[in-house]
Amino acid sequence: MKIKITLISFIALMLTNVNADAQVYDSLNISMYSRWYNPFESTATSYGIKYNGIWGWNDNLGNEYAILGSSSGTYFINVTNPSIPVLCDSVPGRRNNCIWREIKTYQNYCYMVSDDPAPNSFQIVDLSFLPDSVHVVYDSNVLFERCHTIYIDGDKLYGGTVRGGSIGNVSMAVFSLANPANPVLLRTVNQDFSIPGGSVHDMFVRNDTIYASCGTSGLYIFKLLANNHFSFLNSLVTYIDQGYNHSSALTDDGNYLVMTDEVPTGLDIKIVDVSNFANMTVVSNFHSDPNATAHNPFINQIP
Repeated sequence: MKIKITLISFIALMLTNVNADAQVYDSLNISMYSRWYNPFESTATSYGIKYNGIWGWNDNLGNEYAILGSSSGTYFINVTNPSIPVLCDSVPGRRNNCIWREIKTYQNYCYMVSDDPAPNSFQIVDLSFLPDSVHVVYDSNVLFERCHTIYIDGDKLYGGTVRGGSIGNVSMAVFSLANPANPVLLRTVNQDFSIPGGSVHDMFVRNDTIYASCGTSGLYIFKLLANNHFSFLNSLVTYIDQGYNHSSALTDDGNYLVMTDEVPTGLDIKIVDVSNFANMTVVSNFHSDPNATAHNPFINQIP
């Protein structure tokens, strides 16, 4: 079995404008078709960046869209012809001057969160009107105001490091998407388990098994049970080339987890054998460039 790992940062570089002083690395087997940017997009005070999170969606007509987070909001760009990206619509955020936006899709809905300080909100848009436009169906801080990351598994949305609103401050929360335009809280991990450090930076979820990247606290694995309670399965808190555990992705067979550490720079990508949760081990580690830092892994498995 061969595993091809894709880093989402490559996609972002193709779609966005990069500051002249940003550090750029040589690409390998990647060609840039085009470059889209808004020359009037504001620059966030922190880090001096204009764009942040990115995701993709395709409709039932064969159109493909890039969904791009920015300092001011979110852009919806038709990339069906990658040589000619076309802006379809944009949605302003509750807060301007943002450096964090996380985006995921479920059915014909797009979910957008930000971890920047208040005022902020949780936003949902209906994508079914594309390529003409998108329609905002939810924009509120009542459920929660800030969230560092989101992941969707089946009809459930998981949020990492959720703050504000009726939920308060929790390490991780799970919501039902039975009504995609109106998520309902099912459970917070804090009700069942206390994660050291209190933070879930990111998570990969498959069939209600959650691989939670918890920063300096390491990797924690949970199972969301049928009664919507979290069951702690095990953790990996010490491993080779350890840093700030950022995110992960699971192979199709569920036996290996590709794991990245964000800080300090230049840390290796780790391949973790998770076939036996009672005995998880790092079986391989590698990097593409000693000065680069892998951020978000995505797996494209080749037979």
